[in-house]
Amino acid sequence: MLNLEKLKGGIENLPERTEKQKKAKDLIRVAFSSILIECSNLKRSPCLGYCKKKVYDNAPFILLDKKINQIVEDLKLINTDYSDFVDTESYVFLANSMTFEHENKFDLVITSPPYMNGMDYVINYKIEMGWLGFAAKQINLKSLKNDMVVCDNVSKGLIRDFSEDRGKYTNEWIENIKIDIAAGIERRGSYRRMDMPHIVHKYFDDMFRVMSKVYEAMNEGGRFILVVGDSLIADVYIPTDLLIARIGRDIGLHIEGIEKARERRSGQIRSYKLRETIITLKKEQ
Repeated sequence: MLNLEKLKGGIENLPERTEKQKKAKDLIRVAFSSILIECSNLKRSPCLGYCKKKVYDNAPFILLDKKINQIVEDLKLINTDYSDFVDTESYVFLANSMTFEHENKFDLVITSPPYMNGMDYVINYKIEMGWLGFAAKQINLKSLKNDMVVCDNVSKGLIRDFSEDRGKYTNEWIENIKIDIAAGIERRGSYRRMDMPHIVHKYFDDMFRVMSKVYEAMNEGGRFILVVGDSLIADVYIPTDLLIARIGRDIGLHIEGIEKARERRSGQIRSYKLRETIITLKKEQ
C-alpha cells in the first residue's frame, strides 16, 4: 500500500505544461491502474473478489515499469505497422447514453451493453476509480451506478421509484416474464433481490432509452450491431437478444440478423446453456 501511494504521488507530480506531457501522464495513469489488482490479494474472474491463496508480487515499481514498457512497445507497433491510421481522429464523450444528444449522424454503431447477469461494473472497477480519483466516496459509486443500465446491485430506492413510474417502456413479453420471475421467487421462498421483476423490467426500459437515442443518431441505411447475452433468473429463462431485437423493431429499426456467437453457462445453474448473440438492426431508407 505504501509503495502504491508513493507511485501515485510521483505520478501526480509529473509536469503537464504541454499537451505531450498531459498525454504521457494519462498513459502512465492507465499503466498504474492496470497493476492495482496484481499488487493486491484481489482477483477479477470476472467479478472483483478476494483470493485467500493468491500469491502475488508486491513490487509495484517493477510492475509499473513493465507495464509502461508494454505501452511503449504498443505505440512503436502502431507507428510502424499502422502508420496510415495514426492521424485518424477519434472522440470520446463522457455522458449518459440514455440522454446524450449526438450532433453528428452515423452509418454504423457497434456496442456490447451490460448483460443481465448480475455483473456490477461499478463495484468491479471501484479500486481503479478510487485510486485514480474518479470516486472518492461510496456515494459517488452509488450515483454512477444509478445512471447506468441497471444491474441487480442497484439501490432499492431507485427500483421502487421505477416501479411506481407509469411512463416506462414495456410489452406483453416483458410483463409475462415479470409474472414468471415473481412466481419463481415465491416458489423458492427467497431470492437475492425480491424486487427482481422490476429490475428486469428496468433493464429493458434502460435499453429502450439507449436504443432510442442511437436511432436518432443513425443515418438512413445505417446499421446498429449489438452483442448481448441471455439470462436465467429465478429459474426463468430470459431471451435478452430476442427482446432487444423486439425493442429495435418497436422504435422503427429493421431486424436484419440475429446470429449466435457462442455458448455460455448460467451462473446459477452451471449445466444450463445460455448464448451470446450478435444482433444487426438497420435503419431503412
